[in-house]
Amino acid sequence: MRLFYFSGVTFPSSEPQAVHVIKMCEAFAKAGHEVILFASGDPKSDPQKLFNSYNVEPNFTLSLEKTKKLPVLSRYKRLKTTSERMKRFGQPEMVYGRDPVALSAHAPAHIPVVFEATRMPTNKAEILAISRLIKKPAFSGIVSVSDALKQALLKRFPALRPEQIFVAHDAASVPRNISGKAPKSDEVKGRTDAFRVGYAGTLHQGKGVSMILKIAPMMPDCDFHVVGGTKTELAKLRRDNPPSNIVFYGHVPHAQVAGMLKGFDVVLAPYQHAALIKTGKNISRWISPMKVFEYMAAGRPVVASDLSILREFLRHEENALLVPAGDPMAWAEAIRRLRDDAELRKHLAQNAFGELKNNFTWDKRAETVLDFAGGRKTSILYASGKVA
Repeated sequence: MRLFYFSGVTFPSSEPQAVHVIKMCEAFAKAGHEVILFASGDPKSDPQKLFNSYNVEPNFTLSLEKTKKLPVLSRYKRLKTTSERMKRFGQPEMVYGRDPVALSAHAPAHIPVVFEATRMPTNKAEILAISRLIKKPAFSGIVSVSDALKQALLKRFPALRPEQIFVAHDAASVPRNISGKAPKSDEVKGRTDAFRVGYAGTLHQGKGVSMILKIAPMMPDCDFHVVGGTKTELAKLRRDNPPSNIVFYGHVPHAQVAGMLKGFDVVLAPYQHAALIKTGKNISRWISPMKVFEYMAAGRPVVASDLSILREFLRHEENALLVPAGDPMAWAEAIRRLRDDAELRKHLAQNAFGELKNNFTWDKRAETVLDFAGGRKTSILYASGKVA
């Protein structure tokens, strides 16, 4: 099956959404489909370097186009350019993606189309595009990253039926994340004799770094390792004289993150009740945090905020410790408990990894998504692994 994926993402990118997109394209291709990913970026990019940076197989085609912030009238020119790019690859048999405007504009009326929803629409153009998608004759449904988001979409779009929205949480790669190799000596810094507490993700408001800044002074025997963040964000944090037992790494290529996670004793997902993305929108009600699944894949015990959205796949004392999002004392106590109980660390990590392997890999996600969309493998076509 020839699958066109409209991502709404720019490559390369340090944002989690770029990882989600490229991992799903790899998984679709591994399932035997011809995948063409339409995204923003430099068409002259070295494809192998890009694939390597995300640790994915070069088994699908990237169609990149430089984009700029253009006046409204120039949108028509952009749509025309994308249509011309599509013609180079022939007729799709399914159109999939996270960009509702592109899906609405480019999905042929008689071709199955699936919208991947990771948040509620934020502007009139997206709302109108989703409404149009729902009315398409070959509309196959919406894939939602959480049940909470599914319920919100059903309220926002009355024309949708519950069976038209399929919940598929984020995922992580196996076995790449479980290589059995220790991280390189220069990948994890700090004191060699300290208990290592890790965090990997963005430094956007509400994602939890503010909590780490509160916990670290309470636990001088631990080192807190923060992987992620832009140069500007790190400079701002350092101007405020953060605790000396916090190690900041800045942005690390995604392909290297799994190895770093294996060097930590415990990992944190301290989401707050208001978790914001770059646009300033609060997504805490319906996120499906990819980093938690990557923690699970790395075989590390997880301490996470006790939010209803995380309880969709995390269970206290079974595959994670869940603590009140805004209580530094509770976070410190949970970390101390794991520091002092190696058996509990092993129990949580093994349970989490087992569930990840059985239910939350990208390959399994792609399989269930295609089952929902009616896109079972019909033929094995070429997958070029190139930028086109």
